[in-house]
Amino acid sequence: MGPMLARRRRINVFRHSRIKSTALLGAIPLTLATTAVAAAENGVKAQIQQVEQNLRVSREKRTELDRVVQSAKLELRRVKIRGVDIASRLYVLTEEADLLEQRLKSLETQEANKASAMAKQRDQMGTILAALQRIARVPATALVTAPQTSDDTIRSAILLRAALPRLMEEAETLTAELRSVTALRTEISREKKLLSASLSDLKNERQKLTALISHRLRLLELTRNDERAAAKEAARLSARAKDLRELMARLSSRNRTPIGPNPPAPRPSTSPPPEPERQPPKIAALPPVTLSRGGLPGQGPVLTKFGDALENGTHSRGITIETRPSALVVAPRAGRIVFAGQFRGYGNLVILELPNRGHALVAGMSTISAEIGDNVLAGEPLGEMTPSTSAVRKLYFELRRRGQPINPLPRNTAPRNKVRG
Repeated sequence: MGPMLARRRRINVFRHSRIKSTALLGAIPLTLATTAVAAAENGVKAQIQQVEQNLRVSREKRTELDRVVQSAKLELRRVKIRGVDIASRLYVLTEEADLLEQRLKSLETQEANKASAMAKQRDQMGTILAALQRIARVPATALVTAPQTSDDTIRSAILLRAALPRLMEEAETLTAELRSVTALRTEISREKKLLSASLSDLKNERQKLTALISHRLRLLELTRNDERAAAKEAARLSARAKDLRELMARLSSRNRTPIGPNPPAPRPSTSPPPEPERQPPKIAALPPVTLSRGGLPGQGPVLTKFGDALENGTHSRGITIETRPSALVVAPRAGRIVFAGQFRGYGNLVILELPNRGHALVAGMSTISAEIGDNVLAGEPLGEMTPSTSAVRKLYFELRRRGQPINPLPRNTAPRNKVRG
């Protein structure tokens, strides 16, 4: 009995040891799985918190960029208004220059005519004076032996002496007129020099303004790029956060699966909810700008009117203006630039999209300062004409409404107001 009992006890101890070992071995995978899930859960929570922090920073950056963009837009509009003001002053000064040039040409023509007439009178007066001098040199006794009769000789002397005062009076009158014209030419030349200096100053100011506009446009484009990048980054972060939350939900669902002793429930996230996006401050808009100049892109005589017959047998769908060298070209209406560049048959072409399905076409410039997408004011500079004086500078302007060309000039300027096509 003794040995048998001892043997049974050893068997029972061995069985209990195997049961404990089996239980321990079975618990190891469960413990490892629970630990791995908890670690993954903690890692995802940390990533979510980091993503939400990045989202807040991104929103703050985008709000700041919005403020920068709004400020740049306001400053750009002020610059545009200043450009319109300078263009208006250039318009007035250019008009004065045109009037002065016309007056100068008229005076030069008058001077040439009077100088020519004076030259003829001087020739006649010279002939008469020469005859009088010859008579004065001839002795009185010689007149008796002259081939002509004494009556003819006396008559010639009387006529010559009577004509001399009248000729002298005409000569003095012509001289006074010539002096007057010369004085006017001197005065106009002086005024033209002053006007040229003013135009030069305004040109320099316009160049500074153009540089400022370019700087503002670059700044605005830069902020737009940053804004787009910030919005894209925010969207990416939001999408990533959503994916992480879905992963978190799957991990939580897996933790709730009864694979052994229930692990502790995950604690709710302590990260703050995402802040709502703040709207950028609104800036009051400036009053609209209007420019009273007939709604034309340039100034000068109209060479071709709307509807005029062309050499190719068609009719003009717009007007052609002869401008001064380096003349400023402005927007005839307020609108949005949808095309700016070279186009076949037109050279440099700018197309403005106007309200109510209208379009304005301006062509013939040597340089274009506007860009596609710009919203321009009426009278805002678009470019410049060529500085060359060897050829006629032609600026083409076409106005369309609902796709059909219409007369851009007032009705009292040209009665025709529509061309088919």
